[in-house]
Amino acid sequence: MKESAILRDLGFTEGEIKVYYALFDLGETTVGPISQKSKVTHAKVYPILAKLIEKGLVSHIIKNGIKHFSATNPNSLMEFVDDRVRLLETEKEKIKLLIPALLAKQKNLEKDQYSRVYEGFKGLRSLFYELFAESNNEICVLGLNELLQLEGFVSFFRFYHDLRKKNNVRLKLILNKDMQKTIEKTYKSADMYSAKDKIKFVDKVYPTGVFIFKDHVINVVADEVITAFDVKSRQNAERYKAFFDSIWNKK
Repeated sequence: MKESAILRDLGFTEGEIKVYYALFDLGETTVGPISQKSKVTHAKVYPILAKLIEKGLVSHIIKNGIKHFSATNPNSLMEFVDDRVRLLETEKEKIKLLIPALLAKQKNLEKDQYSRVYEGFKGLRSLFYELFAESNNEICVLGLNELLQLEGFVSFFRFYHDLRKKNNVRLKLILNKDMQKTIEKTYKSADMYSAKDKIKFVDKVYPTGVFIFKDHVINVVADEVITAFDVKSRQNAERYKAFFDSIWNKK
């Protein structure tokens, strides 16, 4: 029945629909006939009637100590719907108050973990401008190697080290032993390092340049376009830092 579907859409259970319609067929009556007409057991009819009374759709009187039930005027359905609309409006106002807090949590989550891609030296500069905005930190770097010999990178690292020292960011740098002469000739001679900076030369060669700074891990790749992949994740940074320290502390 279409009428049953409407009530179902309003949140009525199958039992409530059967009992409600039975009351229209029976008029004022007791539980026994309602159960028989609706095919709902006695035990279930009582709580169903209680719910329908709560909704304002059923009333009852007591005759000779026995409860008799009847359906209220069908217009009561409109009052029931109006009550639901008012309740939804109240809930809507509560949700409006809740949404800003949830948005703030979502924004914090986005801040806590994200990934970005920067291309070209201008992109690299903007990235480190942002990262080095906070002073008194340490950056751990490994695997740059041959990048340090490229003219464009030499120019970039002049900017990078000036910015780093200006913001008192200490450096720990791990490079392959083959880069020792380049460091002495090109970088140390140009005063790119401070007394607080530390460099360690190892036998291994790493595939990309890796910068570990606070919660950030930046992988730099120099193909046709200089590309930096910045991943902000506390757990990821901690793993990379542990890897870096295992190399640094090895005698």
